[in-house]
Amino acid sequence: MSAAALAACSVAAVPVTGALAVPTPAAAATSVHEEIPLDLATAGIEEIQAALAAGELTSVQLTRAYLERIEALSIDGPALNAVRSINPAALEQAAQRDAERAAGTVHGPLHGIPVLLKDLIDVAGMATTAGSVALASSYPATDAPVTAALEESGAIILGKVNLTEFANFMTSGMPGGYSSLGGQVLNPYDTSQSPSGSSAGSGSAAAAALATVTVGTETSGSILSPARANSTVGIKPTVGLISRTGIVPISATQDTAGPMTRSVYDAAALLTGMVTVDPEDPATADNPSVGVDFTESLSTTALEGARLGYVESTDPVYAAALETLEEQGATLVPVQVGRSSAGSILTSEYKRDLNAYLSRLPADAPMKTLSDIIEYNNEHAGAALKFGQTLLLASQEVDLEDPATYEQYTAQRDQLVSESREAIDSVLEEADVEAIVSASATTGTGASAGYPSVSVPAGYAENNRRPVNIVFLGTAWSEAELLALASDYEDASQAWRSPEEINPSLFRCTGISEETEWDESCAQNPPSWPEEPEPEVPGMPEEPEEPGEPTTPRTGFFLNDGWDAWADHVFRYGRFTDEVLIGDWDGDGTDTITLRRGREFHVSDAQRGGDADRTFTYGRAGDVVLVGDWDGDGIDTLAVRRGNEYHLKNTISGGAADVVVRYGKADDAVVVGDWDGRRGDTLAVRRGATYHVKNSVTAGDADAVITYGRAGDTVLAGDWDGDRVDTFAVRRGATYHVKNSLTGGDPDLVQTYGRSGDEVYVGDWNGDGTDTLGVRRAP
Repeated sequence: MSAAALAACSVAAVPVTGALAVPTPAAAATSVHEEIPLDLATAGIEEIQAALAAGELTSVQLTRAYLERIEALSIDGPALNAVRSINPAALEQAAQRDAERAAGTVHGPLHGIPVLLKDLIDVAGMATTAGSVALASSYPATDAPVTAALEESGAIILGKVNLTEFANFMTSGMPGGYSSLGGQVLNPYDTSQSPSGSSAGSGSAAAAALATVTVGTETSGSILSPARANSTVGIKPTVGLISRTGIVPISATQDTAGPMTRSVYDAAALLTGMVTVDPEDPATADNPSVGVDFTESLSTTALEGARLGYVESTDPVYAAALETLEEQGATLVPVQVGRSSAGSILTSEYKRDLNAYLSRLPADAPMKTLSDIIEYNNEHAGAALKFGQTLLLASQEVDLEDPATYEQYTAQRDQLVSESREAIDSVLEEADVEAIVSASATTGTGASAGYPSVSVPAGYAENNRRPVNIVFLGTAWSEAELLALASDYEDASQAWRSPEEINPSLFRCTGISEETEWDESCAQNPPSWPEEPEPEVPGMPEEPEEPGEPTTPRTGFFLNDGWDAWADHVFRYGRFTDEVLIGDWDGDGTDTITLRRGREFHVSDAQRGGDADRTFTYGRAGDVVLVGDWDGDGIDTLAVRRGNEYHLKNTISGGAADVVVRYGKADDAVVVGDWDGRRGDTLAVRRGATYHVKNSVTAGDADAVITYGRAGDTVLAGDWDGDRVDTFAVRRGATYHVKNSLTGGDPDLVQTYGRSGDEVYVGDWNGDGTDTLGVRRAP
């Protein structure tokens, strides 16, 4: 049997799972990576699309490169902790986008572009946690409409980012970017400063280029504030431009999702792919932006002759931004934007809207109501309540079913919205201006009005290089006009700088930046201490040293013939950026390693380093590759997957496929194994925690359907007990829950091995007929 390799690493306290049968490579250089002709720290959608169109890059390579950056920057290195989880279907989506491009279909500027979503937004097969330990295992039934819209636009859902817990509506005084489940997000421009919130992970990940673009959400400031803190472009759209269904809410009156990116073009392209009309969200009913391509509104002359209101500020970077606006031909008019006298309605709406979201979840969802969450937090106070839950408790006390309370709430809501809109519209009309610019003073009023704002990097403070943004605010549905002004300003100012340039010491020694003259100071290994003589123990003989005995490497492959703590085979082979495939390539009953580089496969018939025994090419560089003994001859070979189509080879060679078969759906996760003991590997597709097992390499219905583990588990397949039938094991950190039959229920064996961040592979390393584990560790 040749099990599909699975990579898994730990992001904060939550496992980041790689796509089934497509291992995630270990951390390596990406901006100088030989397969990536771009500097991902600065590359945007236009530059990436040009490389994809020219055949210089595939979406699979691009996705792997971002996964490497996530490992190098979010998990290791400075440990920004921006990314909470990886979509197990990400690499398969990337391969599908490559196949579509090869067939002549490109859906638009988002085609093949990896996107990270705030962990309030539903993605099928991934938990939506809001950063709360109470929702750690809360899986939606389907994608949120905005997720589906992005996928229809060709985007790759790379994963989810951390946030301030419950969108910063859990308690007073919670630090920006903190959650009980995800921990603390850091600001890549200055880790001593808040990343702000609640879209802290979106801002940090966008700035550090952990994906091409990211999505945040805002109720009041949760996009605009972290955009400023992390020097990104942030769009807080008109409420109703984007569906809120399937997004953990605060307020139906003010909530919206929006882009967070490194450029105005990227934000416009992402916004175009997010526009939705949703019958479940009445606010989208009158959406005039369906079909609008916001990139077409971008301009380098929009400021010429424009009249803009501006709110004064003493910030010198903002003052310089105003001078740039004037240099581009804009007339600036000083204005003041008032606020409504009505109080906040967030506490009034929160319980109603959160309970409505929870009611849409599957029947086995862990939390049904806000009351359940409060109770869970109280029962797990040590983990859940570092900063308390005062806002949850206050919201729980609101009863909108009481007529008097409801009447008071609706009056307050209507007053808040109308006065906030009047505060903005009156300035636009009376001052005869197209938009209002500020350093951030209009954030609250714009949020209460439901009006759009675009925040753009303006520069960095002279004394500490901390970011400053300028915000363009307009009336309802004025996104196109605001983006035109913002793009002209961006082009004229050329203000944005990457965090690698502004805060270089944070990125030094991470392996993803250019080499510098100071790299020799990097602490690659733990510091050494002066050796002290071992104390003599009476009666204890000295152990002689073995001459010439090699030192065990700290990195490489660690293969175990059982479940004990020490590896039986340790060696280095290939590069740490290689994709690893496990199989019995010569039919001797022992599994070994093949390394994949693009279309090239480097096969080794022994568990050792050195040169490959043979090299061949097969398929395309962007293909998803599976390994199995497809014809039952005892020798493992390859299959490439394109959507739900599998091209199987029965020999270790290039050329045409021997068998082509369709099975399952294009977005299914796939596991390979010999499920009936007849000496031939076949497919099982995984949907959540359910497995649709096929006992022949044919299309049609599954031969068996079983449920095991949880939807978010990392899954391995192997013959764990030597009965020649492959079954499943689920991995949670460094613990493996092994099943010896294709059934649900409790595991037959629970074992620990390695570390939670190891890449894990399954194979029969000693030819005894039983599969065990191997891990790979990067330097």
